[in-house]
Amino acid sequence: MKFMDDGCDREIGLKAISNAYSKKPKIDAVIGISCSVVCELAGYLCADDQWNIPVVSHSCSSDELSQVSRYPTFARLSLSVFKYVKSIIEICKHFEWSKVGLMVNNIDWYVKTAGKMKENLLKNSRYPLK
Repeated sequence: MKFMDDGCDREIGLKAISNAYSKKPKIDAVIGISCSVVCELAGYLCADDQWNIPVVSHSCSSDELSQVSRYPTFARLSLSVFKYVKSIIEICKHFEWSKVGLMVNNIDWYVKTAGKMKENLLKNSRYPLK
């Protein structure tokens, strides 16, 4: 078993996964990635038309990873972040919240996710969210 720190960073993750795959003995699977930016990278590299090894994540929630044709060897034990949007909308409706704040880390993926969440909240809520 090889332990790697991806730093929740594309470059660090790329180096860690590439080193683990290229050195003997090669890894048979990648397990435990928690940051979506690294999961997407690992899912691409480990796809069946590349390295063809499984990737299992306990918490990567990028909706991009739901594209089975693009990430055929990727599996996650959590939901896509966009599956949560419906629940958040229902909570806002139930409590009649018209103003909500989205707090996210300043990482591209999280900013993109917050934008999508805001878009869905505005589009799907019967309350004018600001």
